[in-house]
Amino acid sequence: MDIQEFWGIRVREKAALAIRLAARPGGTTMGEIHSHSGQDQYEVFRRLKEIGHTVVKEGSGANCRIRLKHKDGKRFKDPEIKGLNGETKLHKTPGLIELRELELQKTLRRNLRRLERGLRVADCGKENNFRDITAVDAKGRQVVIELKAVKATKEVLAQILAYMGEIVVKDGLAKSKMRGIIVAPDFQDKTVYAAIMTPNVSLFRYTLAPLKFERLA
Repeated sequence: MDIQEFWGIRVREKAALAIRLAARPGGTTMGEIHSHSGQDQYEVFRRLKEIGHTVVKEGSGANCRIRLKHKDGKRFKDPEIKGLNGETKLHKTPGLIELRELELQKTLRRNLRRLERGLRVADCGKENNFRDITAVDAKGRQVVIELKAVKATKEVLAQILAYMGEIVVKDGLAKSKMRGIIVAPDFQDKTVYAAIMTPNVSLFRYTLAPLKFERLA
């Protein structure tokens, strides 16, 4: 891979991708970085912090969320990524096709009933404790919805189960009143197999133009 200059350091393509993900408004998780690049990239964030950029790390392991801000206050922009209004455009990055998760989240919030009849937003329209969307279904059960802009790996199951378990423990909610939904453009086979054995988690594959959802597990 080519070495490139990115935010004042020379990095390879996968490290540059990790920086781009962390520089989005909502940041990214180490699990997402690993699924996109196959490596953790903690070292690149340490180097960015050393030269003056702001690196905020919250949590640990795959759920550790990284937020990155340029030392000059520059707002991160990627002109190749388009919104979902009108013609849909996909952004090609090294080794993957990525739809910006923030745009997907906004679109899904407007179309929850197309995902599942009776679903309604329960988080006042914004992320809560890193959960992409928290909703309530037609039977009154809480639903954590996790969105992925690329093929979902088996690690996403651990991520959503942690979010669900946190609600159960902190809110004293019965397990039977808690569900999870993972929405992604595709899933690794092992992710599907694991979800089959996790009855309170559903997988939905989405396609765009028009927006459609297909339940896999």
